[in-house]
Amino acid sequence: MGRIEGQRVPILKVLLVGYAANVGYYLAKHLRRLGCDAVLASVDRPSVFHLPPDVSIPWRKRKITTFLNYVKVIRNLSRDFDVVHLLYLTYYHAILVPLLKYFDKKRVILSCLGSDIRMRGLTFALRKRSLMFADKILVVTPDLLDFIPLGTRAEWVVAPVDTEVFRPYKAKLYDRLHDGVDYILFHAPSSPELKETQMMLRAYELLKKEYSVKLIVANNIPHGEMPTYYNSVDVVLDEFKYHILCYVSLEGMACEKPVINSFNFWEYYETPPPVLSAHSPKQIYFYLTMLLEDPKLRMKLGKLGRTFVEKIYDANIVAKKILNSYREVTEK
Repeated sequence: MGRIEGQRVPILKVLLVGYAANVGYYLAKHLRRLGCDAVLASVDRPSVFHLPPDVSIPWRKRKITTFLNYVKVIRNLSRDFDVVHLLYLTYYHAILVPLLKYFDKKRVILSCLGSDIRMRGLTFALRKRSLMFADKILVVTPDLLDFIPLGTRAEWVVAPVDTEVFRPYKAKLYDRLHDGVDYILFHAPSSPELKETQMMLRAYELLKKEYSVKLIVANNIPHGEMPTYYNSVDVVLDEFKYHILCYVSLEGMACEKPVINSFNFWEYYETPPPVLSAHSPKQIYFYLTMLLEDPKLRMKLGKLGRTFVEKIYDANIVAKKILNSYREVTEK
């Protein structure tokens, strides 16, 4: 199960649970290369954004039926694994943590990826209480450390980027997108509200008065087509609210595209990310004009971005760090 033919005997058996922006898919892939018997399980709810898991859990129309079946399937599956790694703090996973830990005697790691831990309110507060039962908590961006409840420890381990999938290449889509226009901008918000898309749109309204430019706001592109889009545009614009490196920024850099976002966590990085950080429509507009006027700058930032991602976010490097976390909790 989840093993590549010809590789050495797995050192650990790990069950990864949840899509989590396909983090589980890429993490399982690279853990297997390291000799870990990693299996990804998730619900089979249809979505163009999700890559296929190893084990599909049926999605029911009634939420309570789905929930009960989900918990049952994961607990049964976990019997054959050394570690259960829950991806994203859903209320399903919040209930699973103590069940797996104390009733099934499993080592449990939980990864928080963003809105699952940032949101406030009674429901989210109750979810967060489950964190105290996990053997280890991982967060993918440094800002999330501030949202971990007092008395609970967490470790920042960056999200994996598969640099074999997200890489620079000449895409056939490039000519079609540029037909009749000089420049293409790309913005792929998971949520326009959470990404402050309106701020970027105000900058675009100013820009298109002076340049032959088109903006693609993509919220329904299948995940498998994203590398083609990155390689067919001139500038990638990401989020302007949380000041972090989201997946669009990282994937865009991996494809050697210049990125504009609102990044502001410089002190956490030994090597600063080569992004242009903007915090207002005027700043976004300024950076866009600078990039459109200077193709050499676009190329330079793109290559620096690729190097940055390869050094810190490459899925193989991240998988090694997380594998060490698995070893740590199993050796307790």
